[in-house]
Amino acid sequence: MTAFAQLMRGSLRARLIAIFLGLLLVVQLGGYTAIRTSLASHAEGQLPVNLDVGDRVLQSLLQQRAQKLTDSARLLATDYGFREAIHSNDTDTVASVLENHGQRIGATQVALFGTNLLLKASSGDSVDALSSLAMRLSATMLQPSISADSHTSEIALVGGLPYQLVMVPVKAPVVVGWVLMGFPLDDRLIRDMQALASVQLTLLTRGSATEPWKVQLSSLATPWSSGLSAHRWSRTPTADGMLVVTSNDETFGTHPQWL
Repeated sequence: MTAFAQLMRGSLRARLIAIFLGLLLVVQLGGYTAIRTSLASHAEGQLPVNLDVGDRVLQSLLQQRAQKLTDSARLLATDYGFREAIHSNDTDTVASVLENHGQRIGATQVALFGTNLLLKASSGDSVDALSSLAMRLSATMLQPSISADSHTSEIALVGGLPYQLVMVPVKAPVVVGWVLMGFPLDDRLIRDMQALASVQLTLLTRGSATEPWKVQLSSLATPWSSGLSAHRWSRTPTADGMLVVTSNDETFGTHPQWL
């Protein structure tokens, strides 16, 4: 075989190999695209389900925290020494008991209100906010449909920070005052949500409807959570409970939960 024939044969073999590799690459790319599209479609279909599970987990966590806070407030309200201090108008002792009890359970806002809903003692410094909350919560508890042994809870801003608060009556045996206690909503809520539901959680707050949203807590990196705070959120629910939002060039399936 001449050198020319060997060259042509080698060139043809190289072309066939190149064509085969090209076809194999096309098949692999097609398969990858199809698999990727299928997985993306499946993930998008599962998003509303996952978000619904996340909603239920969040509500369950908040209810558990409210019940824990209520039990602690009732324990304080039934303490004999605490009620004696209220009867004797020993404000210093009442304030000390409120502070010590709050530290033991992690409640940074603990206050005692009289039957007239005037603040008598507090372990926090947001007096105006606590007084306004006491008025609102007591109005709910004093409704005819609410049991006298019941309690009421609310999530609200105190000093610009989100709190979960409960209010219970102090009886001896009639109502002699009201105890208001509040837990801050902090990173523990983020950790619990990720452990139980494997979803990302971002808590946005604002002082009024005219103010911009502010990121208080988030499991997302700052560029993404900041982008979520810039979104114009609405109370209008979506058909499947999911709202698609773009933040920092990333698309998120979200479910707004108003607290």
